[in-house]
Parts: sequence; C-alpha cells; structure tokens
Amino acid sequence: MNTIKTAVVVLSHFYGGHGFSDRQLRRMNKALEVFNTQKADYLITTGGFGFFNRSELSLGERSRDYFLTKGVNEKALLFEGKSTTTKENLAEIVPLLVANKIQKVVIVTSVDHMLRVKFLAPKILPPTLEISYVVSDYHSTLKVTVWDFFWHLGGWIKIGLGI
Repeated sequence: MNTIKTAVVVLSHFYGGHGFSDRQLRRMNKALEVFNTQKADYLITTGGFGFFNRSELSLGERSRDYFLTKGVNEKALLFEGKSTTTKENLAEIVPLLVANKIQKVVIVTSVDHMLRVKFLAPKILPPTLEISYVVSDYHSTLKVTVWDFFWHLGGWIKIGLGI
C-alpha cells in the first residue's frame, strides 16, 4: 500500500434496461486498470438515481458490485449513491475522502466530460488534495447521434453556468 492514501474515482454515466452503457463500462474498466497499476488504496464509485439510472440500486452501488465481480476487495470499495450531476458526484465523495484520510485522487472519466471535471474538481474537492485525471475513452465524432449532441450541449451549458 502507498504511504499516501490514494483513491481512483470513477464518475458515473448511465445504467439502463440493458445494463451499463458502453461509456460507463469503459470508465469502470479504465478505473480498474489505474487502480491495479497504481496500487491505489481505494476505488470510489459515484451516482444516484435519475434518468441515467432508474433501477432499484444507485449507480454508485451498481458500479461497486461490478468491481466486486472483477475481484476488487470489498474493503477497498467506497461509493456514494446520491449524486445526479458531475458537481454532485464530486461534492458527495468529499466525506469519503475526509473519513478515509485520502490525500490523492485519480479521477477517471470520458474525454468530453473532462473539461467540466477539471473546471469543477479544484473548486469542490479539499484544497490539500492532490488531483490527477485519466481519460477512459475518446468519443468519435463519426458516431455522434442526436442524443449525444444534446448530452454534450447540456455539458457545455453547465460549464457556462458554472454548475
């Protein structure tokens, strides 16, 4: 284990009738790779309920369960299950970071989500926390759907509004 307590944080995307979205799976698989490579102490999952998850378990719990099936020790898994936005993902993990005396986080998300995360994380997470970022996947503009367009437009509007 590291002398500096480290956590890999995977930000939530979507869980639907057919399971995790491809993007959520890519984020989780990259987070698992980083967790194992960097020998992190914790893996934190995020996400509550909303249009992105209408199941009986929060997205944070579902993601935690996914990592259990991949052999991650239950003691290394932390989750929050309340958030519905990127801003809330970050705010809801703060108590977990503080309670577990985590000093460094590696945030894993998609490339098109990264700008918003880099804008919000330093404002929300504790100022003494060392933050690094890892891209889980690159969204090909050749595959953009109407849904993708509005999803990304919403993200850019949130950045403009500072939320």
